[in-house]
Amino acid sequence: MNCILLNLAAEPFNNPSIRRAAAMAINRPQYAKEIDDNVLPVSDGLFTPGSPYYSTTAYPSYNPTEAKKLVKQVEKSTGKPVTFTFGSTNGPAAIREQEYLQQAWQDVGFVVKNTIVEQNDLINNALAGTFEALEWRQFGAVDPDLNYIFWSTTTILSSSLSINMARNTDPQLQAALELGRQSTDPATRAKAYQTVNKRLAIDLPYLWTDRAVWSVESDLKVQNWNNPTTPTGAPAYGMIGGSIWPTQIWLS
Repeated sequence: MNCILLNLAAEPFNNPSIRRAAAMAINRPQYAKEIDDNVLPVSDGLFTPGSPYYSTTAYPSYNPTEAKKLVKQVEKSTGKPVTFTFGSTNGPAAIREQEYLQQAWQDVGFVVKNTIVEQNDLINNALAGTFEALEWRQFGAVDPDLNYIFWSTTTILSSSLSINMARNTDPQLQAALELGRQSTDPATRAKAYQTVNKRLAIDLPYLWTDRAVWSVESDLKVQNWNNPTTPTGAPAYGMIGGSIWPTQIWLS
């Protein structure tokens, strides 16, 4: 999922009202059109329709009027503008996305400074918590439990690095994650991860934009590169995150 990663342990996104305002400032259908040429589907959560884990959510709809109101309320209570730095990599597409979102947020009253870093520094900043908002893309695992370390409250460290990079501490989300990884019942697991999806739409550690769609091709001579089997002959997952089973490929 393409998204904006927020740092919930630091200002201004430790304030739920500010996270909600930032979400409502983004016109996601327009974003998908202007930034990704309507190729990528608009997203409002972790899972795609048709997945057993998919659920409708209360993710905030585009509402710049309400976003402005929330920003003004926080400005009044704190006596200062709501400011943050938005990090991106230096690719042309990433910069175009960054500038689009900066304008959307500034239109509702945020003061946004853009910064550009190398890809490895972007990831290091996320792990170290030295950021406020970052362009991000993640969570395409074949099983939601493989993302446990990124969402669990148990992986937030008081200092140094944290693999829960958003620093989200929602106990209801943690309970659902535990249920999902402890149960072997498909219906129970589906309900648990539907809850995870719904809680993320309330906590808003990630502001969803659209879903990355990948195309991978091979020469016609390359056979069986995405149709592996386990040692027992059972079907296995094919390409995952760019990784394949090279020992089961042959050339015709």
